Amino acid sequence: MIALMSTRRKAMLAALAVVVVGGGVIWFTTGNDPERAGPPLTAPTGAAKPSTSSTTAKAKPKTTPTTKATTTPTNEVSEPGESGQQPAQTAEAVGPRSNPGPFQVATAKVPSVEAQLAAPTGVEAKPAVTTGRPAFAGNQQGAQPLPRIEQPVEGRFATATGYRFENPQPFGDALTFLVVQRSGDWVQVQLPVRPNGTTAWVRASDVTLGEVPGHVEVNLAQRTLRVFEGSTLTAETPVAVGVDATRTPTGRHFITDKLDEPAGASRYPWSLGISAYSEQLDTFDGGAPQIAMHGWRDASVFGKAKSNGCIRVPTDVVNQLAAMPLGTPVDVYPS
Repeated sequence: MIALMSTRRKAMLAALAVVVVGGGVIWFTTGNDPERAGPPLTAPTGAAKPSTSSTTAKAKPKTTPTTKATTTPTNEVSEPGESGQQPAQTAEAVGPRSNPGPFQVATAKVPSVEAQLAAPTGVEAKPAVTTGRPAFAGNQQGAQPLPRIEQPVEGRFATATGYRFENPQPFGDALTFLVVQRSGDWVQVQLPVRPNGTTAWVRASDVTLGEVPGHVEVNLAQRTLRVFEGSTLTAETPVAVGVDATRTPTGRHFITDKLDEPAGASRYPWSLGISAYSEQLDTFDGGAPQIAMHGWRDASVFGKAKSNGCIRVPTDVVNQLAAMPLGTPVDVYPS
């Protein structure tokens, strides 16, 4: 498990962690294990933040790092984040396992976004198309919801009717969701909460709709990761995934946070938070157990089950992932 705090900032701040007890917040220091950092959504004051709309000098993008805006309303239902296209038939031997996109995303344009679980009055929720999409775990092993009213996650809060999200998120990234469908003044989106795959409704006036062109596929049994732009395979690599006790969650997730890591850090050069949380852990080292894709300097782990649930990726490919826009889908298949 990675907690989205860079090794550089850990050294400076002794890996601050946070626990919510009785409505209060307690800060304490943690160890220096690179896989046991502080809470995933606790951003140290004054922390440097990389741009999420352009590529840094160390990124090697093969996809556009910006989100293409779209203003055309739609009432069609797709998989979370999909624009409703059917998979393209190509002559390529290796293609995506589900819809190749583009994928619709919603980016917050207000400081706080309320998401309600129940469909608003007058809105009929239609079932999403799930052809080819990896399934979320059925009961997620009874893991408690995150955030909860009594246990908020920084920037993400449970409410009586659903959730409230701050914009920007704690590391400075624009709050971004995957879109399921739009109906009138409302947009149904997939949320970065647990249970993984939870959807809710946000006001269309609170977000800007756009599209992202690519997606990521992870095969846990084969321990491989593939990057696509449309139907075109742009990268394929062995990766390290979670061990049996802390498995990498299956399902369609999406990129929520981007954090650069300094040279010399185990997770160099990037940690990329996704919308999934561990389904075995309720907390991790005092913080929320958010999953991430991140670099890993020790190449001997690739192709193995070695992590606490995160996906460890070789440097050249994680640079490519870092150039993909927020909201990019990450499909995790069990096999």
